Amino acid sequence: MSFIVTLIVVMLVSDALWWWLADRAVWSLRRSRLWRALLGTFMAAQVGCLGWMLLGRVSGDRPEQWLPRWLVANVYIWHFVGLPLAAGTMGLWGLWRGAGLAERWCGRLATGAEKTPDPLEKGSGVLCLDPQFGRFRA
Repeated sequence: MSFIVTLIVVMLVSDALWWWLADRAVWSLRRSRLWRALLGTFMAAQVGCLGWMLLGRVSGDRPEQWLPRWLVANVYIWHFVGLPLAAGTMGLWGLWRGAGLAERWCGRLATGAEKTPDPLEKGSGVLCLDPQFGRFRA
């Protein structure tokens, strides 16, 4: 497999991953059906054009010559500039969101949301053998 075919296959895999992540991100937006339709149209065009170019490379022909130059340029710009920037932005957003979740979780632990049982509380299930209590409690 030539370097170009390998590069196009990697682009197709990254397209599929990006499409899945972006679809999950727009799912919660207002008018999500519209955003998902726009995203699906854009990504179907990108994957279709890239698949068309891959088919040409594998068959030995050059079918990308049949596509308008602006469309081929758009596909290359998206895959070499847009997709890495978008993936990096989504990755940073995911890290930011994960850090916020971790902070809330750790903050809940630090504020005592998980209360330690009081040995004097009835029914706490803690055995108390400390001599200051004067007697054995369970």
